[in-house]
Amino acid sequence: MHSKRDYAGAVALYEKAWSKEPSYEIAANLGQAALAIGNQRQAAKYLAYAVAHAPASDEAARDRLERSLERAEKAVARIQVTVNPPGVRATISIDEREVSELDRSQGSYVNGGEHHISVTAPGFAAAPQTVTVEPGRKYGVQFDLEEVKRTPVVPGPAAPASVRHHPTPEPTSNAKEAVVIAGLGLTALAVGTGVFFTYQERSSQDEYVALRVALLQEAGGEPNFCASPPPSRAARCAKLAEVNDSRERERALSTAGFVIAGVAVVGTATAWLLWPEGGEHQSSAAVVPLPGGAAGAYRAKF
Repeated sequence: MHSKRDYAGAVALYEKAWSKEPSYEIAANLGQAALAIGNQRQAAKYLAYAVAHAPASDEAARDRLERSLERAEKAVARIQVTVNPPGVRATISIDEREVSELDRSQGSYVNGGEHHISVTAPGFAAAPQTVTVEPGRKYGVQFDLEEVKRTPVVPGPAAPASVRHHPTPEPTSNAKEAVVIAGLGLTALAVGTGVFFTYQERSSQDEYVALRVALLQEAGGEPNFCASPPPSRAARCAKLAEVNDSRERERALSTAGFVIAGVAVVGTATAWLLWPEGGEHQSSAAVVPLPGGAAGAYRAKF
């Protein structure tokens, strides 16, 4: 049995990786780890992204992700906010937290209950709305904004402006050391995660093999012994499927941990070797890639 603390560490690792470079692989691993610790909102968010971006050639992976997403969505509601007129650069907030671009495109996952939604846009009246949602359902909330008519202001003569050049500050050794320390910390965390889930995957593999052999012997060698199992084997067949899912999830998390560790090592070494020394005013940037119900509806007009 894996503790929530172990998966919480994996969640923290994949959140860092996602903030650097979002990808299908990171979303899938982050969603599975969040689901394991009971964070259904976070799990649904990233599993939905992973399902939408899963490679068409890997149907088995897509099926596993869809099953996990279905489990997560049973515990949360999804709110899809749309704003009229189209093209308005509006800021959408739910419970005073701004909705991210990802949540705007696929919907925001929230717990059941009452939620306050607000929409603000330059030149339009603010639009607040309170909705009550139930877990396992999807809701569409549309805001029709009204433009605020303002009295035109005639500008006075412009004051002369002075332009002062501010040289780019020279990079310091403190900044260099901070980047290297952060890179080494991420490497250590990734290696630890990879090692942990490698051992967990081996344990699950042993359990899977032992259970499968026992069921196969009991069924007299019939290869599809769990296709339509009798009541005496139904519970153990369900356990076999659960152990198999756990084994595959741990293998994916282990692989991703080692891959992220390798990328972090390369990025840290690159930062150490190529970090500009003092003497010339210059700017530099280093980019380190990481691997990748029924519906309810509300309409508000203001």
